[in-house]
Amino acid sequence: MGEKSLIRNQFDEAVFHTKYSEKEESMFYLKNLPAWERAARVIVGLGMVAGGLSVLGATIGGYVLAGMGVMTALSGFAGFCPMCAMVGRKLKTQS
Repeated sequence: MGEKSLIRNQFDEAVFHTKYSEKEESMFYLKNLPAWERAARVIVGLGMVAGGLSVLGATIGGYVLAGMGVMTALSGFAGFCPMCAMVGRKLKTQS
């Protein structure tokens, strides 16, 4: 585990800071989708957008399907799925 210390943030609130290593790293997220699933999400997401806008047309259902397709494709591009992270899914290469 890391070294824990109590510090004050910019709002003068006490917060815990954990230092895991000497090297400072900034990481926004850890990828939790394998390459094959990323590709599948992009393809299916773009298909959902196309289907929602062309087949269903300018209806609420079409826009909802297109919006869901955009979110699916974005998770494929980023390689990160928030729902998978909530249930603790990680790639096999991560510990």
